[in-house]
Amino acid sequence: MMNFLAAAGVLDALMLELAERGVVAPAHVTASLQTARSLARIGLRKAEEDSESELKILAILQDAEMNLLSLAETNFGAAYAEDWQRRMAVAGATPVTKPNESASKFVAGVPKGVHWVRIRQSELEKLPDAEFSRFSLTAMPQTDGYLLLYGEKTNIAAFLKEMRKVYKEG
Repeated sequence: MMNFLAAAGVLDALMLELAERGVVAPAHVTASLQTARSLARIGLRKAEEDSESELKILAILQDAEMNLLSLAETNFGAAYAEDWQRRMAVAGATPVTKPNESASKFVAGVPKGVHWVRIRQSELEKLPDAEFSRFSLTAMPQTDGYLLLYGEKTNIAAFLKEMRKVYKEG
């Protein structure tokens, strides 16, 4: 299986370098790369391989590659385009790694739409327990030694600002 995310990354780098040199890629190429990246991420989360999806992603990436390499060759020569083509081949051949499943933005027990921050409990030794209620924050101890604080965004920001002052002084 081709590493679609790595290949899309190389095409992103090529598009960025072309833009830095004054050559702007067509908007449909940018949109195609975004689509391919999204489809590849969804495909990585699935347990089984879906050959139809892989073929669609491959077709999208090949179209974007053809457009970008054509721009590169037209503006900077065949050697420049061949160098990027080699980079693309190497990136596509790199092993595919599954995303980290534990990296979730959902935290159990925190109401939807509420902002939160996790702080190591050992870092809170200098602060009295009343500090959380003063900022209208709710504290939940976590099993990994962290404390989950949640509440309004402005209250969290004010609490962190106060915490910085306490740690700068002490």
